[in-house]
Amino acid sequence: MAMNKNKELLRKTICVFDLETTGFNMFSPDDPDRVIDIGIVKRANGQVVDRLQFYINPEGKQSSPDALKVHGITDHFLRDKPTFKECARQILTFIKGSVLCAHNGEFFDFDFLEAEFQRLKPDFKLNDYIDSRLDTLILAKAFRTGKNQKNNLDALAKDFNVDDSARVNSGLHGALIDADILANVLVKMCETYDLDRFAFFNDNVFDFTPEYLNDLNLADMPKVEVTEQDLKEEKHYHQFIVSNSGGKVSTIAVDNGLIEVDKNQKEVSLSLTP
Repeated sequence: MAMNKNKELLRKTICVFDLETTGFNMFSPDDPDRVIDIGIVKRANGQVVDRLQFYINPEGKQSSPDALKVHGITDHFLRDKPTFKECARQILTFIKGSVLCAHNGEFFDFDFLEAEFQRLKPDFKLNDYIDSRLDTLILAKAFRTGKNQKNNLDALAKDFNVDDSARVNSGLHGALIDADILANVLVKMCETYDLDRFAFFNDNVFDFTPEYLNDLNLADMPKVEVTEQDLKEEKHYHQFIVSNSGGKVSTIAVDNGLIEVDKNQKEVSLSLTP
């Protein structure tokens, strides 16, 4: 099998990135959480060509206890670090024109990164500066369809024999460490999975609201109440994955097939994957 999309992807410049943040609420109008660590690994011509990493001063926003348990980056450590404004131009120059890739990016990393740029330029749109976006969690769920299949970064690294000792030994998440691991996982995915099978691969994920998803009459799926927090915490992925196609019809990938949703009429049909 030719696997043309695999070859097309690997020919492009890919910026695999990860973020650490003060918490998980980027949407609060009064006190949103902020990015405090960004790590980016750039791949081109089949190899890593550059890396970029910043610890970022969140300008008074303190990390929540839950977030601190994940990344271990203290407010004191960040006190003398640059603000996002001071890093923004270098970050944007680094990722410009690339395929921007993150794990659970569509419901976390992409929004967080875009929100930071929008604090500097309210009309900023991340898609205006990059080639395309790729969420490896969506890819993982599309191809790893076991009912109890784990698709977090630890599970993917283990299953693809990718060295994640730097993460395991530290016991904490670090943006550049995780970006390095994910970049290697992505290569293994492209060597293993035929991306041509899935028409939604190059599509941008449509920004469905939880309310919209709950309103859909998905007769072929278990009834599920979806909250904004569910989206952030990846809990929804055992039920569905949403992908925009041509601006009108979206695809929800579930364990046993694809559900196409007309966003205007809210009509739902199920077709099994080959």
